[in-house]
Amino acid sequence: MNNFIRQLIGFFSSGILPARSSRGNIKGNIFAMLFGAVALVGVLGSSVMTTVLGPLTTVTKVTQKNQVETDLQTNIALMGVKMRQLDNGGDIDDDRYFEPDPYRDCSNGLTGGGCIPMDMGAIQTDPWGTPYGYCVWDHGAVTGSTNRLNGSNTSTGPTIALIVAGANKTFETSCHAYDESGIDPDDVDTIIQPAAGGGGDDFVKIFSYESIATSSYIGSQPDEACAADTVGLLRYDMETIQVCNGTGWSEVSGDSFSASGNFDPVTDAILSSTYTSNTITFDNFLGTRTATATGGASIIVNGVDEGTSTSIESGDLIALRATSASQPEVEREFTLSVSAINRRWTITTRDKTPPSLSITPSPSSGMDVAGPGSPAYGSPITFIIRNNGEADSNALSASGLSNLTNFEFFDIGDACDGVILGYNDVCYVEVRPKASGDGALSGTLSVTDGTTFATANLSGTASGWQCGLPWGGTINDGQSTTAYQTSSVPFGSSCNSQTRTCSSGTLSGSYTNPSCSAAAPANCTRPWGGTVSHGSSITAYASSSVPFGSSCNSQTRTCNNGSLSGSYTRSSCSVQPPPCPSVGDVCPDGTINAGSGMYTTPNDGGDRTRNDAVNYCNGLTSYGKTDWYLPSKSELLVLFNNRYAIGGFNLTGTYPDAARWPPKPSGWYIARSGWNGNSGDIVSFSTGSTNGGYYYHKFAVRCVRR
Repeated sequence: MNNFIRQLIGFFSSGILPARSSRGNIKGNIFAMLFGAVALVGVLGSSVMTTVLGPLTTVTKVTQKNQVETDLQTNIALMGVKMRQLDNGGDIDDDRYFEPDPYRDCSNGLTGGGCIPMDMGAIQTDPWGTPYGYCVWDHGAVTGSTNRLNGSNTSTGPTIALIVAGANKTFETSCHAYDESGIDPDDVDTIIQPAAGGGGDDFVKIFSYESIATSSYIGSQPDEACAADTVGLLRYDMETIQVCNGTGWSEVSGDSFSASGNFDPVTDAILSSTYTSNTITFDNFLGTRTATATGGASIIVNGVDEGTSTSIESGDLIALRATSASQPEVEREFTLSVSAINRRWTITTRDKTPPSLSITPSPSSGMDVAGPGSPAYGSPITFIIRNNGEADSNALSASGLSNLTNFEFFDIGDACDGVILGYNDVCYVEVRPKASGDGALSGTLSVTDGTTFATANLSGTASGWQCGLPWGGTINDGQSTTAYQTSSVPFGSSCNSQTRTCSSGTLSGSYTNPSCSAAAPANCTRPWGGTVSHGSSITAYASSSVPFGSSCNSQTRTCNNGSLSGSYTRSSCSVQPPPCPSVGDVCPDGTINAGSGMYTTPNDGGDRTRNDAVNYCNGLTSYGKTDWYLPSKSELLVLFNNRYAIGGFNLTGTYPDAARWPPKPSGWYIARSGWNGNSGDIVSFSTGSTNGGYYYHKFAVRCVRR
């Protein structure tokens, strides 16, 4: 123990930790570290902020009380040593508050507590031979662990209470959970009853998070105090305990001060525009820390603009806000600094617009030439070549003229060849027109740097070289006109033309007419009146109507210069309506419209076997028709559905009739379908049902045709 104490003296040789106010979100594992440190200092008799209460009436009791105080300081120190050896600083439920060892069940009679655990080497009994009482509270967001009283999110209330039964060896003090009925979490006299000082001759020593956190003093140190030969030196800075690691200061806690995330760079930013970065956090520190931003950025804390410097707390959402540069392709850099941690953020403006060449004037009209001359020249025009893009152009190639017959570089000529143009820079090209005869002048001036192009249309008029025309007027030198031999020709004939060209005042050729037309063709007369234009056609019919079931005969008649082809004379033709359009109608020939395009006889053809029925219908010549046949089952069903409109069907009878042999055929009609050599389809016209009938049985017959 003496050796351990000497090490501790060296560890805390830099001073005593100043008290500071607690925060609601103090992290448990940090207190675990401090708790261990306080406990060790307690071994040396250092002053700890605890409550020690109880009656002292004799010198003997004073001596025993001193022994008790030493025992309790030793015990709390040993508890701190054990706490520091636990995983996660003793925070067993990850709520950021350490949980001291639970009390040991024993028979010391302490309500709400028990005895000190045996595994930490603590002094177990007081000077009167009674086991020390031990109460412990589980603070934080998660409570309810075994042999610990429920606490709350507090750093000032009791965390550990060591209780001495006193000379009467009876505990007259009890410990209570914060959530018990009648307990006021802000009144320690209700948590430890009958009072914080204990009952009877008991006396109590209370340890809270607050007293632990403020129980020792570690002084401040300058940054340069940390060097290779001062490794392990402690300091209190920015509300944290820091240790020298040889190259800098690191926090002494279960968690290290850290930054979570980085600022995402902004690219392709709009010029002179305000941007806000993504958020990051700084974690694992107590109290507040100063954050500063450089480069003209402001600090956004939890959505609020706090300027270029502000205080932040652990877990705050931090962003930067800044304005992009006013020029393209410029990166602005900003740095957020919190203690030794820096986070860089950049805003890069958009790329420069590519080079874009233009020519003025464009178009350039009025580049006229007055003749005569061979050639004659017009006034020169100076063109301005400008780069409208933000990026520099490549070296310009030689300017081009598309019509060297009528345009040429003059005087300064092409002063842009090889020139590199910056943003809004210009160079010049001078061009003049020329001509050797009358006419319109046109061409283009073009410039390029290999990637971007610009053109200007050039135009003008050359005059002073003309030829007279036989029909009046003139044409310019080099121009041509079409002349005709005659002014008109008969229909079907072609006009003879000639191209006459003006050359140095002389007009070639001999034709003298400016135009020629062929005579118009004659129209034709329609048989039913009116006219048909030449080349047009009409449709004519052989007759104006045809019987039902027949088709109209038509003919296309075409007009050719007064002659109409073909012979049909009717303008229209219609098909007469059917004589019996509805189901049940009696046709002129005496048959009846049976529906679905079928016609039938007014009456049955008697009762017949299958073969007899087929032959009967095929050979029927009634009503002037010879195409009768025996209907199929599906056709019989059409007749059945229309039986009342058609009439004449036998609607009675059954089949088969077990009481009669051969079966009674009445009401059953035979079909040509379904026959397999032995039997085939039959349909009942009383019910519409179908069945099979033998070939040698007789059934009713009704023939149809289409």
